[in-house]
Amino acid sequence: MTVLYVLEQDRRIEVFDDPVGDALILGRRLTAWQAHAAANAGLELVRVRSLDDVAPPYFVMDEDVHVTTRFLTDFAQRAIAGGRNVKAGIASNGAIDAVANAHPRAERVEGGVCYALQYVADASGAPSPLLLEMDDLSYSTTRLPAAIQKNNPVVFCESTRAILQIGSPLHVYQANMHQNLERASALLDGSNDIGKNCDIHPTAYLEGCTVGDGASIGAHAVLRWSDIGEGANVYDSVNMMRGIIGEGTTVHLQHRVVHAVTYPECFLISGALQFSIMGRASAIFAAWITDARMDEAGVRTVVDGKVVDSGMRFLGAIVGHGAKVTAGVVTAPGRIVPSGATVHPDTKDVYTGWPPGADPNAPFFLG
Repeated sequence: MTVLYVLEQDRRIEVFDDPVGDALILGRRLTAWQAHAAANAGLELVRVRSLDDVAPPYFVMDEDVHVTTRFLTDFAQRAIAGGRNVKAGIASNGAIDAVANAHPRAERVEGGVCYALQYVADASGAPSPLLLEMDDLSYSTTRLPAAIQKNNPVVFCESTRAILQIGSPLHVYQANMHQNLERASALLDGSNDIGKNCDIHPTAYLEGCTVGDGASIGAHAVLRWSDIGEGANVYDSVNMMRGIIGEGTTVHLQHRVVHAVTYPECFLISGALQFSIMGRASAIFAAWITDARMDEAGVRTVVDGKVVDSGMRFLGAIVGHGAKVTAGVVTAPGRIVPSGATVHPDTKDVYTGWPPGADPNAPFFLG
């Protein structure tokens, strides 16, 4: 069996400050997804600190690389059949070209973008790019009203054949979107994978969902193509599309979750979470998370300590572990709430007492 070596380098995820191997993707650590993809590709995964004394042929990738099972399987088959040194990448398309700028470890090559996954067939010669086409982008295309998007349809960068390197919560978010699409591709008939001891109200509607053990879903909730973690509580009339909900998370009454990710033990109430990621034990209370610029430009955010264009038409909030966004706050697209922070509205916008000179018998006041 050919070996896939994973080079451990002690990298961490900014904002979250977690070891990169602990990045949660559909509730499972990145290291678990790497092992899963390797096993399905027929490769033996071995974690190492160096490649000293390792003889070809072998595969090698950095510890922060996330690949979908389909990508690694296709790359491994083509690389071995070609019998030469190659590095893995995605062929150019509108979506991948746009987001590559927000991936500091992406290597732009002619015809696409490469990441730190290689096949070493022999000890001589530099690797050449082996570029795979992203697929399933038709599932991630939407046409918007002219008031929002005047030009081309929006294409979300989601594919069952995907590779990236994780260094920030933005990358964790994107890895979740790719992996969720691969998960959902096995349920294209609209069936669901329901765990043990779940409490799902008979009026709830689920399509293409995976629901973990002990989760509860309330009356008239509508969940499509989403992944619900163990013990999560989804209350009445919640609407969800491509949501990834962490273990023990609570999504309260009538909330909306669209293309968003939460880590375990989060709390959401009175609003909408779209195109966002929330760290462990974070909470958003009756706040409004905006996710698009009115000039139709890509949303800017912080990656690797720098403000960059994410290349994403829609990007909401990146909320750190244990952070809280309180009622009345409006966040601009792509904003980061640091771990442990609590964000309040500006005090000048908060009513704190009856204004001097106001009629005490009036039912309300203005100004």
